[in-house]
Amino acid sequence: MHKISTSRSASQNRITLINKLSSPLHTQQDILDPKINSKELIEQLLKTIKRKPTQNEKPQKRIRSNANSGQKLVEINKNVLHIRDYEPEQQTVKKMHNKTILPKAQQISNYTMLQFLGKGKYSEVKLACEINTGIHVALKIMKKEQISSIWKSIAQELKIQYLLNHPNIVKLYTFFHTSTEIVLVLEYCCHGQLHKLLRSLTETCFTEKVAASYIKQVASALNYLHRNGIIHRDIKPENIFLCYNQIKLADFTHSIYSPQQERSTQCGSLAYISPEIVKGETYDKSTDMWSLGVLAYELCTGETPWEDLSFQEMQDMIISGNIRFPNKFSSELRDFIKNLIHVDPKYRMNARQALSHPWLIDSKQEISQFTIDV
Repeated sequence: MHKISTSRSASQNRITLINKLSSPLHTQQDILDPKINSKELIEQLLKTIKRKPTQNEKPQKRIRSNANSGQKLVEINKNVLHIRDYEPEQQTVKKMHNKTILPKAQQISNYTMLQFLGKGKYSEVKLACEINTGIHVALKIMKKEQISSIWKSIAQELKIQYLLNHPNIVKLYTFFHTSTEIVLVLEYCCHGQLHKLLRSLTETCFTEKVAASYIKQVASALNYLHRNGIIHRDIKPENIFLCYNQIKLADFTHSIYSPQQERSTQCGSLAYISPEIVKGETYDKSTDMWSLGVLAYELCTGETPWEDLSFQEMQDMIISGNIRFPNKFSSELRDFIKNLIHVDPKYRMNARQALSHPWLIDSKQEISQFTIDV
């Protein structure tokens, strides 16, 4: 366990952090180095996770590569997942990248641990400072012995998030491993998880103006993902973070690269998944749009449309698609949600259509009211 540095007082840490984060879009190009493609790095890393055979076992014959066995996540154009550039003011598609950037050699001693941020089932996250650059990052630390059974999912998360580049998606800057751990170096979102911010408010909900600003940014991230054939599959407040006035979509554990075929894997969080997933049917990127509608409802009320229901009751309500709107909802908000929470995915708005909806089209990015507390 890495302890918080005691070389400076808490107030000094706070001042330094504010100075370092004066630009929320601060990049880390100075710790990145263009060398080989990410697929090679991921394959090398995954070899260290998989259990080595005992003396009585024969090593299994490898088919293609460790990283690509199972689902074909990147089986296009020379086995590299290509991501289009984010173009905020242009609709045309730029030439897709054939190469990615690789980090210089990194190790845990390159970072000073500042604060414990959170813990998940397979990982813990810490705020850290990269010693050579002074940049603050979030380190997601996973024990290899705990993730050996889900290495395919880890590979999927790395392949997808490492190539993404959008202002409303948490950036995976680099990753490295030790003999016992895998460490992901992620963009630090100083204002924390949207779920916690929502629950901290006295009224436990945002105004429509603020909610529309946040939903617009999530829709922009989804438009980028869907345009590149990626389904997130777990849109919810716990996977959305805020950094100054920017929303950041995170956690690509359940994401899948599926540019053409439909999927059938049941995953996600029940309150946010679409009827087709509940019923075990095939689905496509429109499942994310259903989740966006549920998210819009929750940000404006503090709860999902099917709060305080049993598991079976919630499933029945999701399949029916019947929801009740509070009287305070504007007509534009009601229409926005109705066009997303539709039981027939063919009639749901896609991300681009959502961005053009009247409820979002006039919304502006709100300056965060929250302060840094480190």
